Amino acid sequence: PSVSYTASRLAVGEWPLWNPWQLCGTPHLADPRNGVLQPLNVLFLILPPEIALPAHGFVCLFLMGIAFLFFARSLGIRYVPALFGATIYAFSGATAAGVSEPMYASFLVWLPVCFWGARAIAMGLAHARPLLGIALALAFLSGALDALLCSVVILLAYAVFSTFSARG
Repeated sequence: PSVSYTASRLAVGEWPLWNPWQLCGTPHLADPRNGVLQPLNVLFLILPPEIALPAHGFVCLFLMGIAFLFFARSLGIRYVPALFGATIYAFSGATAAGVSEPMYASFLVWLPVCFWGARAIAMGLAHARPLLGIALALAFLSGALDALLCSVVILLAYAVFSTFSARG
């Protein structure tokens, strides 16, 4: 419902600052769970909600697989095992449960990019810092703050591990 409300407000040229239809009125744009500024939610602006939700899920599943494939390849994994891992990541039960929620589906797209960025910084790639920042910002804009908080803790541990393993 919040994605439909966002799309309806943006379609008439208004920012969805306040949602009068939920809980007798709630701030809409200020709540990151609504994913108003998430680029992957643009499908809800151009398609009706009953078509946009499955299309969003399909796009997110495709991008999850591609992002994980590139991350696995950056680890030095050969193509076929990386493709197998990307298929498992994109079509696992946890991911399938998250696809019905646009905020979790969008978050799961950006998660492998965040891990790639942490590894690239540990390897000393100069362009990795802005890309990690963009990936973390896009993960934040998805609205899945609970998943982001848990993932940032794991991401920090992974970054420390990658830094020590790259030096040793």
